[in-house]
Amino acid sequence: MSDATNADDSTEGAQYPGPPVGQRPPPGWQVEQVHHPQQPRSLPPQDHAQINAAHERASRFTSIVGGLGIMALLVLLIVGSCG
Repeated sequence: MSDATNADDSTEGAQYPGPPVGQRPPPGWQVEQVHHPQQPRSLPPQDHAQINAAHERASRFTSIVGGLGIMALLVLLIVGSCG
């Protein structure tokens, strides 16, 4: 306990001097100006029927590739269990 009281005693005399004094900016100084870009152009119209058709083709392709992968694994399991 005596160590804790000694630590408190040493900080009692110390005073916070406050923040450092700042310097004024030179005359004529200004904050940097931010340049705003132009408004973005409008996007072209989308062909939703074409987008849906492409999505359906991609989905069908993914299903076929997945089915082929499953069949290949089944063949490997059957061949591996026979040998």
